[in-house]
Amino acid sequence: MWHIYLKELLELSRDKRTLIFSVIMPTLIIPVLMLGVGAFTGSKIKKEESAELPFVIINEARMPELAEYFTPDQNFRKLAPESFDDIPGAIRSGDLRFALEVPEDAELSADDQIQLKLHYNGASSLARIMTQRVNNVIDGINQTRQARWGKQLGLTKEQVGVFREPVAVERVSTASSREKFGELFGGIATYILVLLAITGAMYPTLDLGVGEKERGTLETLLLTPVSRFRIVMAKFLVIFTTSFMTVFLTLASYLVWALLLGNVFAAAKIGEVLGTVGVADVLLIALMLLPVTAIFASLMLSASIYAKSTKEAQSYMSPVFIIAVPLVMFAMLPGVSLDWGWAMVPVTNVALAIKELLKGTIDYQMLVVILVSTSVVASVLIAFATRWFNKESVLFRS
Repeated sequence: MWHIYLKELLELSRDKRTLIFSVIMPTLIIPVLMLGVGAFTGSKIKKEESAELPFVIINEARMPELAEYFTPDQNFRKLAPESFDDIPGAIRSGDLRFALEVPEDAELSADDQIQLKLHYNGASSLARIMTQRVNNVIDGINQTRQARWGKQLGLTKEQVGVFREPVAVERVSTASSREKFGELFGGIATYILVLLAITGAMYPTLDLGVGEKERGTLETLLLTPVSRFRIVMAKFLVIFTTSFMTVFLTLASYLVWALLLGNVFAAAKIGEVLGTVGVADVLLIALMLLPVTAIFASLMLSASIYAKSTKEAQSYMSPVFIIAVPLVMFAMLPGVSLDWGWAMVPVTNVALAIKELLKGTIDYQMLVVILVSTSVVASVLIAFATRWFNKESVLFRS
């Protein structure tokens, strides 16, 4: 048994594909990708920790000293509330990062507490860092005032600690339940849909590409009076159809379950949120996934055309997963939002668009940009697959 084991192990070690996918990839490529994502996340968080935060104070006259603690040295920039007709709207758009509301009847004394309201966008991936920065300032205010009380009353720090904190903060998110839902589950939904698109394309690709070689039917197909471009396009369309059908059926089942949840759990918040994502939103998500599915279908078709065997084709298709997963993960990182730059990054742009569609905050101009940029990438890859299929050295590798 051990002789056979050593023999098979030795043969595998001589296989370049085994070395690449079993040794080099887990020890070099995947750690580099993970470190890269980690470094990118760290840089975004560090940038947010020192980013300038424009804010307003509502009813500032009731507590005029409050603004003194939010200094430009700490990267806070106070604006006048009168500059904004709609403060919640300005927070959602990003023109303001937060607003502090002082109660109309605020009176600060040792036995009373001012309850400030912190208005912010709870659907933002960077909200936690922003609110922590605000809380740090409020903690400083409380420590200063408690120290002053202790000095006036002749009390120790521990004795002053018996009093309630002079200033407390109540968080009030301007984000709707749908926005929070989209921010939380948008990336996860895209991750699932992308994996379904890849797996839906893999098996038909193996059959239509390298499967033709192993069955010996490729030569017969090439002798038919059909151009190679038409042959490739026919194969591509079959792969694309099966892949997209997997995604489409998943989205269609979502609509059915959303309807059931809306009826059965009408009183539950999840039912309310699911009910706000309508048929038009789901159809737009499907539209966004069309060119992405075409990208995966053309990539896998090229790999299957090049491979000499099914086993080799599967090895070549594995990197598609490795490439797709980090691209989807970028959309889940803090500080990454849909803009003109990210709209040009394949897969990531669609993941961000789906997140915005689920949140109900999509910029429809961006949808057009994403469709065009992703379709261009898909067209280039289809052209490459066609060129690959025209090479005899590729079709009949020995």
